[in-house]
Amino acid sequence: MNHITRHKGLQCLVIALVIGGMASAAARAEERTMTAFSPITTTGQLLQTGSNLASFAGIATGIMIVESDRGLANAGNVSCTINLEMSSADDGTNGVGRCSVIGSEGNRLYGAYTCTGILGFGCKGEFTIDGGTGEFADAKGSGEFLIRSLVAETAFSITPTELNGAADGIAMWQGIKLTVEAPAPVNN
Repeated sequence: MNHITRHKGLQCLVIALVIGGMASAAARAEERTMTAFSPITTTGQLLQTGSNLASFAGIATGIMIVESDRGLANAGNVSCTINLEMSSADDGTNGVGRCSVIGSEGNRLYGAYTCTGILGFGCKGEFTIDGGTGEFADAKGSGEFLIRSLVAETAFSITPTELNGAADGIAMWQGIKLTVEAPAPVNN
């Protein structure tokens, strides 16, 4: 066997190992589609920031319930930051925030959202998953997000100092495509 043939054989072996490794890694990536909701309690501070404008900064917390083909399941505790700008001139609202879901085993899933909406009907937009801990360390994904709280319904009917307590609401995640790395098989 000459040197060129051995070199080509080695190249083929390396290419096969690389492609096999990529296929194996792709096979370990698992995509899930989920729908979830959480009854939330919102706490924070509402401040009138203009003649027709109000801002709210706070945190929403609750228990996340995930719907799957097996039914409803408690996914853990969810906490989201809320930064909303509201206008009584056009009844518009827009917001941004970040969320952390802590599962029953202590693993965390992190994500961010942006939203727009109409006062009293919620703020709807995109939710993007950008990692976590444990099984969610490399998680990625996105889908639709809606947050609705009594904060927005009362933004222009109370004085700013009246909302230092809690307001109830709901957060919903729909059609979230979540990709996580499945555990690698154990070779014996």
